[in-house]
Amino acid sequence: MKMNLIPDKINTHEELILALKDAVELEMSLMIQYIYAAYSVPNLITGKQYLERGIWKPEHLEFMCGDGKEKMNQGVRGIILRIAKEEMMHFLMANNLLMAVGGSFHICTPDFSKMSMFYPLGVEMALEPFSEPCLERFMHFEWPSYYSDRTNPSLGNNAKTTYNTISNLYQKIRKAFQDHPEYILVDKKKTGGEHHLFLNQKTNKHHPDYQCQVDDLSSALFTIDLITEQGEGASIKDETINDSHFRKFEKMYQTLQKFNAKDEWFQAYPALKNPSISGKAGTNKVLDAEAVEVMHIFNECFDISLQMIVQHFGKKPTESLRRSKWMNASIDIMLGLMRPLGALLMSMKSGIPGSTAGPSFELEQPIQYIPYEIAAKKIISQKFERLYATAQKLDIIPDSTKELLHFFISFTHTLD
Repeated sequence: MKMNLIPDKINTHEELILALKDAVELEMSLMIQYIYAAYSVPNLITGKQYLERGIWKPEHLEFMCGDGKEKMNQGVRGIILRIAKEEMMHFLMANNLLMAVGGSFHICTPDFSKMSMFYPLGVEMALEPFSEPCLERFMHFEWPSYYSDRTNPSLGNNAKTTYNTISNLYQKIRKAFQDHPEYILVDKKKTGGEHHLFLNQKTNKHHPDYQCQVDDLSSALFTIDLITEQGEGASIKDETINDSHFRKFEKMYQTLQKFNAKDEWFQAYPALKNPSISGKAGTNKVLDAEAVEVMHIFNECFDISLQMIVQHFGKKPTESLRRSKWMNASIDIMLGLMRPLGALLMSMKSGIPGSTAGPSFELEQPIQYIPYEIAAKKIISQKFERLYATAQKLDIIPDSTKELLHFFISFTHTLD
């Protein structure tokens, strides 16, 4: 894999597809980085234990975990998880743009040992626990176009041949759709959508009919504008900036700076940066045998959840996500298996003094569509059998997680 040099002005169909693939990959990689940071924040129960032990103060607990009373006030942990959820939607929406111009549904194979080399953002892409430097990176990812553009000195004279912010990439894509509406190759009302399961309440309220389909110029531009609005805000004067990812990260950063100024730094789990099973250069290999076993289970669940999404779009790209058993099963795996396993790994020993482990999101091979459905079901079911057998040997994995792994062995055969 190499960096795609997206021209300052996209003129060809092939250049637009390359730009959209970059957008898809970036949305997916941001989602994973945000999830990792959120998992590194202890939950409310652990946070209260920190409070009792004098590790945290009451204001630290509220900042990190919320007050435990208001459903929407879940502190840093809840805010970042909601942002990650919206990035999942952006990933799907960017794929809708890609499929509308004739591309295939796209999923990247995340490799944080060298991912920063693939995109000209001038900032590191890494799995890193919640911290001030971590938030600085997140703010850069969501940097608004209406602020002074940041330059990428590493590009030198080639700065005009690519992009230096994600917002800048979407600006190029938007202009390409405006200049070349003929690149949209699908028929009106014949594309998939219904991503309301990922849309936030405000978007649903103001755009109740929007289902994320892309089938003409108007829907393509609206999709791009919604992605950028949620990331950076429509403008510095518009109220949407307060709900944007950028402003939320900025507020966290400012609060964290205030705590640090009073020498009140309180950390999340001291998880490894870029943990891995493989031990590739640029990663930190987890040495604790039990943690490695749990990482294997997490990564396999990640693999299966992505495979299920690919199966949906490969077989039924125009059908509803809400009624898709493949898509709903994928979401159940993310929430019911990956989330508790990821949080568990953050508290487990890594085998490296002073650091805990963490989920690595490593995929052994790229995810590809399996054309024979019966084969897909058998492959996934067999994976769950192996995962369940491994989990049974690990006392640290909760019984509820083991039961769900066992449930999916047979449930996979009901998918259609």
